[in-house]
Amino acid sequence: DPYYLTHKAQSMGYSPEIVLAGRRINDDMSNWLGEQLILEMTNRNISLINANVLILGFTFKENCPDIRNTKVFDLIKVLKKYKLNIEIVDPWVNPTEAKNVFGVKVSKRYSKLIKYDAIVCTVAHREFIKFSKLDWENIIKKEGVILDLKGIVPRELNPVRI
Repeated sequence: DPYYLTHKAQSMGYSPEIVLAGRRINDDMSNWLGEQLILEMTNRNISLINANVLILGFTFKENCPDIRNTKVFDLIKVLKKYKLNIEIVDPWVNPTEAKNVFGVKVSKRYSKLIKYDAIVCTVAHREFIKFSKLDWENIIKKEGVILDLKGIVPRELNPVRI
């Protein structure tokens, strides 16, 4: 745990600069990812106002219901500044817990009535890994952006991999 490590080191009079630098980078990653998505959407001439964005995954790690240390919420806060319609889908999350802890609605399934302007793959749940190329094509607009943080989207769909 880097938080405990830095606390303990500082209590002993040592300043763990490398650990602190890593923590600063991790803490700012959500802002950077959000800006990358907005930049890519803008480059593709996608209107940001009321754009439909699907977030796939909300938990801390794959195939686990734990949301206590999720950084996905930080990304969502960044994206909300742009007046996007954000839909969060995570088959592992207890929707009531997500609402009570973070104040967000998390669904078990995405809307099949919407073609999304952008999709952000944040957690590599087995349910998302099983998506076929056709599944992806059925939920993303032709000019849409797929930001693939976990390397689960077929390469021929040209996802933005970070």
